[in-house]
Amino acid sequence: MPPIQVAAMTLPCGDSSAADSASIFSIEDFRQATQSEQTASSVVAVVPPRPTAVGRPSVPFKRRHLEAGPLDRLLGEATSLARKLGVEVRRRWLAGAGGGSYWRSGMLRVVLDSESSSAAQLATLADALRGDHRLSSMPMSSALFEFLDVRRAA
Repeated sequence: MPPIQVAAMTLPCGDSSAADSASIFSIEDFRQATQSEQTASSVVAVVPPRPTAVGRPSVPFKRRHLEAGPLDRLLGEATSLARKLGVEVRRRWLAGAGGGSYWRSGMLRVVLDSESSSAAQLATLADALRGDHRLSSMPMSSALFEFLDVRRAA
């Protein structure tokens, strides 16, 4: 848990105008200041840590891949192929739990874990697309054709 920061502004007694000085210090300094007699002329406000969404890590946003690798390109091709087939593909933060597919209102929906690797996302999407008879008639690269293990009808 991040340390709690305390912001203190000293105001002249009897004056409600803007603060003369402001400082941010640790909770230990706050405890010492509240035990001393200086707090009679100070207005002290405790600032809690910045809230984050439930379950999400509180780290700054970073792009994982600046340049798309072969798996990223294959995942992009598989995603666009799935959308052409009418499959809804969603990326959600699932804390590394993986992903899956389900049918809803007569439509196949695939959920990919945004924290998983490209290989894991591609495997999830491929598992959902395998067995679809329309794959054999769709144009795709030879690498995706081999990965999906598409069977051509005679």
